Amino acid sequence: MTNKEKFELFHATNPHVYTNLVTMARRYRAQEKRTKIGIATLWESLRWNYLVGTEHSDFKLNNDYKAHYARLIMSRNADLHDMFNVRELSAA
Repeated sequence: MTNKEKFELFHATNPHVYTNLVTMARRYRAQEKRTKIGIATLWESLRWNYLVGTEHSDFKLNNDYKAHYARLIMSRNADLHDMFNVRELSAA
């Protein structure tokens, strides 16, 4: 299974991750009046919130999915179309 396929499965079963990342990105943009933020910053913040705020110790945020989420967020949200700098994805 490719990373993209793994991401798609994770995203389908965990839609709250996408929703939270979009909310965080919009909040950052509105409060900071900045146009860019690294997806890793949001990812680690989300990871921390889940570790501290839930009892589900088996919930994992795989770093391999960050780039996929950045692209998905920018493609689905016109107000965030330029929020992240992205590189070419590897085929693995």
